[in-house]
Amino acid sequence: SARPAALDILLDWQARTNVEDLPAICADLMAKARAAEDLETALNAARRVHRDESLRLALLLISGQLDGPQSGRAHASLADGVIAALLEAVQADFARRGRPFPQRVCVMGLGKLGGQELAGGSDLDLIMVYDAPGESGDGAARLTQALITALSVPTSEGPLYDIDMQIRPSGAKGPIAVRLSSFVHYYQQEAWTWELMALTRLRFIAGDEILARDVLHVAHGALARARDGAKQRQEILAMRAKMDQERPPHGDWDFKLAPGGLVDVEFAVQARLLLAARRTGMAARAHLADAIEDLQQGGFLAAGDAGVLLESWRRLTILRQIKRAAWPGHFEPARAPRPLLDRMAAALGDESFEVSARLHQQGAMAARALCLRLIAQEIESN
Repeated sequence: SARPAALDILLDWQARTNVEDLPAICADLMAKARAAEDLETALNAARRVHRDESLRLALLLISGQLDGPQSGRAHASLADGVIAALLEAVQADFARRGRPFPQRVCVMGLGKLGGQELAGGSDLDLIMVYDAPGESGDGAARLTQALITALSVPTSEGPLYDIDMQIRPSGAKGPIAVRLSSFVHYYQQEAWTWELMALTRLRFIAGDEILARDVLHVAHGALARARDGAKQRQEILAMRAKMDQERPPHGDWDFKLAPGGLVDVEFAVQARLLLAARRTGMAARAHLADAIEDLQQGGFLAAGDAGVLLESWRRLTILRQIKRAAWPGHFEPARAPRPLLDRMAAALGDESFEVSARLHQQGAMAARALCLRLIAQEIESN
């Protein structure tokens, strides 16, 4: 009702029943951003594309033509295109106004964006890195703030994304844009264990590709650096316990925070990636399923353990994606309409939602125990 133009998508969304055309759609958005006479025109164009494609992806997911992991990659591809277009639009606006800014900048994604596991309505974890020797950094900070505003401010075409820059070096206390030399120093000398874990999901999104390769090279080197294994084990387990205390789950159906949820799977995989990196120099894979398969092939996960993690990740991802597309607020099966429960069961390949609920409970218990064991083993085997 707020966006009547969305009716067009509802009426003809089946005309395009795949996501292979997303790159072309994002390329068209890039062209529109370059041709825009002013920044506001580019902002509105990005919001129209995002609104229409997000709705289409939700319809494909709910209809069963797109599975949970595919939906995550598609939403991330859409976000990549929007970020790239608006970065160019902001840079063009700075150039028109004669405002100085560094020419070599890159936007890096972390979290679900970095891992290409984004869902509808997810926020974006970003880091802006620049390389401008001799400059004060003020131009980079202004450019970064302008990009954040472009991605987050509501316009006449509605909202876009919520942006989280807290994972950057030194968190909220650090500069909003990170100089490459500072990025190198921080992750080689000062980064906390949880920051290294987050770094395993780092992925290039937009900007200078050569600079991004330098950033990824630094990140992989930081992950491979030798550490005190016993101390790291204590830190990772303490972090997970602190999350349980400070961010309690909203019931057993909190797919992210509940015991055996996505956070547990992520902690276990990231801990193993740290081991693999410092043992063999193996580069981290941002996508969780890809990382699990790499760890198994490299001998850092037993086949049975990898199978449990992959199945847990698959089921949680499917449930989370459908919930985010179709259900506002916290998911409670007792309050959900039967067709939604049936759709979840069908997406999981279960006979009924009652079967899904039983498998969900059993899987959560098994995943929680496995993840805590893997974290402990990851450090003790150092």
